[in-house]
Amino acid sequence: MKRAAWVVPILLLAMALAVAGDTGCGCVPDEEPLCYTSVRSNEIIGFRLIIPVDYFWKYETSETPLITGWWVERPDGIVVKYVQYTEVRGHWESFTWDLTDDNGELVEPGFYRIVMTTTSAPPAIADVQIVSCCCSPCWGCCPALQSCYRSPCCYAPYGEPRLSLESVGTRSCCLLNISIFGSFEEP
Repeated sequence: MKRAAWVVPILLLAMALAVAGDTGCGCVPDEEPLCYTSVRSNEIIGFRLIIPVDYFWKYETSETPLITGWWVERPDGIVVKYVQYTEVRGHWESFTWDLTDDNGELVEPGFYRIVMTTTSAPPAIADVQIVSCCCSPCWGCCPALQSCYRSPCCYAPYGEPRLSLESVGTRSCCLLNISIFGSFEEP
């Protein structure tokens, strides 16, 4: 009986340590880029091209680059989303990535790189970390994500175009959406 009294607490402690060590919330410490922006897996990323004034001085040009396309790739170089424009777009336009691949499937949490190509400037690149939005009974995302969610300061090199990223919306974390509609009228 005394052995059983010791075995149960030891097993409970081992299980607690295993659960605490693997939260499943998307923290990926290995091979992370030096500079990236973190977003939850239910967010939609909006991005636009920034052409700094020093670009014109560095490249000794007065021509403003126009956008020819963009893609999203994994760190190993495999392209998951590819968008090519038949007509060039202005540098002032905004674009969105809803975290889906070319087949419309949501990409897995992890690191990705958004690359935008232009008519005359080098490609503008931004690294993104997608952090899993784990829901517990569809009421919200787990608070442990705050420890995973970080964005180090990113500075573009002198004269280089860069991408400005922001969250422009969210979708449901869970597969279940409930909408209630109604109206009230006076008799």
